[in-house]
Amino acid sequence: MSWLRSLLFNLALILWTLIIGLFSLPVLVLFRGAIGTVADTWCEGVLRLLRLFCGIRHRVEGAEQIQPGVVYAAKHQSAWETIALWRILHRPVFVLKKELLSIPVFGTYLKRVPHVAIDRKAGSQAMRQIIEQSRMHILDGRSIIIFPEGTRTAPGETRPYKQGVASLYEHLSATVVPVALNAGLFWRRNAFTKRPGLITVRLLPPMPSGLEREAFLKTLQETIERESKALL
Repeated sequence: MSWLRSLLFNLALILWTLIIGLFSLPVLVLFRGAIGTVADTWCEGVLRLLRLFCGIRHRVEGAEQIQPGVVYAAKHQSAWETIALWRILHRPVFVLKKELLSIPVFGTYLKRVPHVAIDRKAGSQAMRQIIEQSRMHILDGRSIIIFPEGTRTAPGETRPYKQGVASLYEHLSATVVPVALNAGLFWRRNAFTKRPGLITVRLLPPMPSGLEREAFLKTLQETIERESKALL
């Protein structure tokens, strides 16, 4: 039954994406600033389809931590959080791989949404790209979201946290809010079948200021991993 419901969801997702993609083009040509509303509509539609076909719902703990001009450092287990956190965190700026901008249609829309694109082939220059672009968005009052592990990991597993989030903490003196979640229990990486259940997103108290880089990264990882495992 879960397989059939997942199939219906995927078909509905394709249809919903085509509808939004085609009908929004004239709006975006005339009103470039409408991309936020278009993204809101698409994301909300996907979340509703997940509830309808797959029985996946979500709740947010620590919503008082949602604020402009901060850096959210989030656990990354699933494609779900790349959709839902846009709505939950009020249109944050995602730190993402530059390759995503080359995806047909999707990449075209992605280019219109404020983001921080990383060219991973650029080496040390990639770090400067993260800092410079993020500083611009923070000054504009936008919040940044970054996945410190750099890729999706299965529930209960962890990868070494990368230096990007530590650079933002160090160079921007930005408030960093850890985000734990358990989305991978219900929408696993590269899995077709989605399982019904309640996804929990837990926004944790901001990281202390003034930590040394390695101490910050160690504390951040311990905090996110501990809370994410508690949600399992």
